[in-house]
Amino acid sequence: KEYYEWHTRARIQIEAKNDSEWGTVYSWIRLQGDSYNNSSDDTNSGGGNQTRWWYYFGIGGLEFGKYDSPGTRFQGYGGRTDWGGNYGNDHDRQYVSYTADYGNFSAFVALENDLVNGSNYNYFDAAGNVVLNQQKSDGGETYLPDISGGIKGKFGDYEVGAFLGYDESDESFNVRKWVRGDIGMFGFTVMGLYSDSENNAYFNYDGFSAIVGLSAQVTDTVYVAKDLQWWDDDSWRVIGNVGWNVAPGFSVLLEASYGDGDSIGNEVKTGMLRFERSF
Repeated sequence: KEYYEWHTRARIQIEAKNDSEWGTVYSWIRLQGDSYNNSSDDTNSGGGNQTRWWYYFGIGGLEFGKYDSPGTRFQGYGGRTDWGGNYGNDHDRQYVSYTADYGNFSAFVALENDLVNGSNYNYFDAAGNVVLNQQKSDGGETYLPDISGGIKGKFGDYEVGAFLGYDESDESFNVRKWVRGDIGMFGFTVMGLYSDSENNAYFNYDGFSAIVGLSAQVTDTVYVAKDLQWWDDDSWRVIGNVGWNVAPGFSVLLEASYGDGDSIGNEVKTGMLRFERSF
């Protein structure tokens, strides 16, 4: 079935920093509003409006927040396109993390809240009443959050890194490794992902997947990128885009994808034309 949607989004971000004897004290807040297809109701259901917020704050290498998982940000997200492929499912999580920076090398460790009301925290009894009982719904240890960590090194224009995430509720692991680099006007990303459970919170797939991405800065204002992802059930997806930085603070992006296989669906096509203003 073919269809189209109109999606508009506005963001306000506030950031503050100051120095201290313990390192930089910093904070960041984002308030975001989304509207889908002229909807006027403020709801999280499809076709409506959404108002969401994220934050993080910290001192030195210690950080607290509710945002994309520290591991996803540590690895620089996914491939070279805006979508970047399926590089992880750990978004919008409460966490506490510590990052150690040794110049060309850095490492992090994080505890991430895996409780979701109505999913693995609450459940409904026979009468339809909500019961607060994490013990029954959580498959792992009730006292333990999800745990993740990673290490990476930078060698000139190249970066090599690895990530490990443990989903304690599912009692499963996710491993990611990546290499990124820039060669003149070209850039590349190679990433491998493995999970031993399709319910793993970090990567919802039981098996191996790989992403290969390429990009090129064609002119001072125009760039192109492509990502190819493959899963070991022989599913695959290709994503390509063309971006134009029209003027400072105004850009246009055209991106499309095509994929096929059990992990994608039957000949799935997507496309996006985005106009963006920032200041």
